[in-house]
Amino acid sequence: MKKTIYERLLTVQSALNAPKNQRNKFGNYNYRSCEDVLEALKPLLLANDLNLVVSDEVVMVGARTYVKATCVLTAIGSPEERIHVTGWSREEEDKKGMDQSQITGASSSYARKYALNGLFLIDDGKDSDSTNDHGKSSPSPTPEPKPQKSTQPTTAKPGEKPKSLEERYTSAVRFVEKSKDKAAAVAMALDMIAKEKIPFTEEQLDKLKALATAVGAESLEVRETPKS
Repeated sequence: MKKTIYERLLTVQSALNAPKNQRNKFGNYNYRSCEDVLEALKPLLLANDLNLVVSDEVVMVGARTYVKATCVLTAIGSPEERIHVTGWSREEEDKKGMDQSQITGASSSYARKYALNGLFLIDDGKDSDSTNDHGKSSPSPTPEPKPQKSTQPTTAKPGEKPKSLEERYTSAVRFVEKSKDKAAAVAMALDMIAKEKIPFTEEQLDKLKALATAVGAESLEVRETPKS
C-alpha cells in the first residue's frame, strides 16, 4: 500500500539532520541557514517521492512591510495530496550596512527558513541569525553616570571618623553660642543643615532657632530643613 503524504512527511521529519554549521560572531552562537535546511532535505525528499516548492510574497500590514513565505509539500504521483505551511518576517526600516534589496532578501531567507522549520519540525532558538548583530554594529553611547549628592553629612576630613548626628547638633549649638552675631550664626547653621539635608528633629531645630530669637532677632528668616 502506498504511503500517504503525512506518512512520508513523518519519515522525513524523523530522518532530517540539519546541523548548525553557521556562526554568528556578534551573538556568539551557531545557527543553520535556509540553504543548510534545503541541502539536508533534498536527498530525503527524493527518497520519499516528495516535491517541495518554497515561495514568498511581500505583504503590507498597516504601515509595516512583511515577507510571507509559503512551503508547499506535494506527494509525487498524488498531486492532490498537499501540505501548506507559511512563515512571516517583518522587514526592518533600516539596517546598517545593507541596502533595501538586501534587507528584503534577508527577511525572505528568514521567513522561508521558519516556514521550513514549521513543516519539518526543526527547532530554532535564535532569531535573525547572521544579520543579528545584537546591537554591536552601532552601539549607543553610554552616558556618564552623574555623581549623586550624598544625603549624609560630609564634614569629616579624610582619615577622620564621621560625626554622629548628636555630635553635629552639639557642634552647631556651640558655633552659635560662640558667635557675637547669634542671629547670623543661626541663619548660617540652618542654611548648612538645609543644604546637607541633616535629619535633625523638629525639637532640635526649634532649640537652634531659639538661640536667635533669644537675642531679639525675631525678624530673622530661616530655612526649613526637609524632613528625612
